[in-house]
Amino acid sequence: MIKELNELTWLVSGNVDRAEEHLAFLCKNKNEVMNLYRAVCDHHFRTDEEAIKGAGIGERTSFKKYGKMLVEHLRQLVFFLSPSNDPYIRTRNDGFRALSILKLTDFSSSKYAARQIALDLLNNGLKNERPEWVVEAAHSLMDAMITGYDNKIGEFDRYADLFQEYKFYLDCEQKAKLYFDRIRINYVRKKGYRVEIIQQIEEFIEEFSSMASKIPSMRFNLCYYLVAYDRHFLTGNYGEALQVLEDAIRYFQSRPYQAHQVLLLFYYRKIMCYKQLERYEEGTETIREALKLSIDGTINWYATLEIHYYFSMRMGHYEQTLEIWQEATRHKRFSAQRETTQEIWNIFGVYTFLIYKFTKHTGLEKDFPRYRSAKFLNEVPVFSQDKKGINVAVLIAHVLLQFVEGKKDKIWERIEALEKFRERYLRSGEAKRSENFVKILVAMARANFQRARYEPKVAPLLKRLKELHSDTSNQPYEMEIIPYLKLYELVRDFSPSS
Repeated sequence: MIKELNELTWLVSGNVDRAEEHLAFLCKNKNEVMNLYRAVCDHHFRTDEEAIKGAGIGERTSFKKYGKMLVEHLRQLVFFLSPSNDPYIRTRNDGFRALSILKLTDFSSSKYAARQIALDLLNNGLKNERPEWVVEAAHSLMDAMITGYDNKIGEFDRYADLFQEYKFYLDCEQKAKLYFDRIRINYVRKKGYRVEIIQQIEEFIEEFSSMASKIPSMRFNLCYYLVAYDRHFLTGNYGEALQVLEDAIRYFQSRPYQAHQVLLLFYYRKIMCYKQLERYEEGTETIREALKLSIDGTINWYATLEIHYYFSMRMGHYEQTLEIWQEATRHKRFSAQRETTQEIWNIFGVYTFLIYKFTKHTGLEKDFPRYRSAKFLNEVPVFSQDKKGINVAVLIAHVLLQFVEGKKDKIWERIEALEKFRERYLRSGEAKRSENFVKILVAMARANFQRARYEPKVAPLLKRLKELHSDTSNQPYEMEIIPYLKLYELVRDFSPSS
């Protein structure tokens, strides 16, 4: 229950004028409901147990009772969301609010009010390329004529034509969205490359390419351009991927509506292309533009901060990586993010901690994250199972945590596990850089991290690592959070006793 309460409380408290006053009216100023609302606003609890302890409204039974009341009232207040400063969000909210009211309005008893709502929704849908709204509005307007509001045949035929035309667009939109979701589901819990995705993408492109930029559907064209981008990006054609993104940005900038949140998706992917091309300065500039369009605490905001962290690490801006980590993890919406997002930032946190331990960087002394090897794996349960993706970064971090802690008696067990992982999961050609670095780390450990003993053995591996360019599309950036050559130098120069 607490996750829903966190989300609704955040939505209402930040987007409804005089939210607490309206809530008090709805719940008749019931103390337990109001106290629970204030407690969730102030603390953003992670679990029901934390909320029960922190809200002070009684034990679990009372929490469930008043929590259910609060959820019901907060859902009602969603209808009163204030107009957003973002035109895209404002239009979306207005449209779906009108659609909900239209569904609740009975033409037989409120025909004049219902007809005006339907007309507003129709115009909104036409202007903003929302087939769903046009279809529902046209259908309602046809019903209005049948129920006796107006029986002009010409008007009925106009709405019928709009219904049929936009029903076709809506069907295309929904089919494209289903394709898109089936492709993207591969990335929800796994960050690695999946060969089978390419076939799905080619099927999508073949079916829908002739309709791109022609169907008046915002969501259809959004899905098309994102999949077209994946088609090039996943095969390492970053120049072509950038061209698709430029085409998409031009298309959406030419529309009669403003779509900042849509454009943000394409800016984020431009950043990823710049990352693969190692054009970090251009990427950083695009990050700044993307953050201007982002709403703090949203999925897109966190995704942009992820790549910002990576760029800062690549450029050696270690103080900035700490600032980014703090901004992400201290945000009041962090505990409401999906589990994989929280784990990504846990992994980034341990690498920030390792940078401090390796470099003794004075700028990271204040409030830097602290991790212990004994607890780390328990903090990343999802990605610990991602055998072909980011799990390699987890295992490397775990070994290095034990290394900086001076636990040589335990490090051998983790080195053996890492070596087995390499043999089983990193030999398919999809992560050559990671495979090569694991070999280097294993060789260093077997030489008891004595430089004179391991340097001759790792020399050819280092040469190979330099030859393997980091822009391979088969290796997601989260695998190599600190550049492997830099990480090797840090481990080489570190003395646990220091």
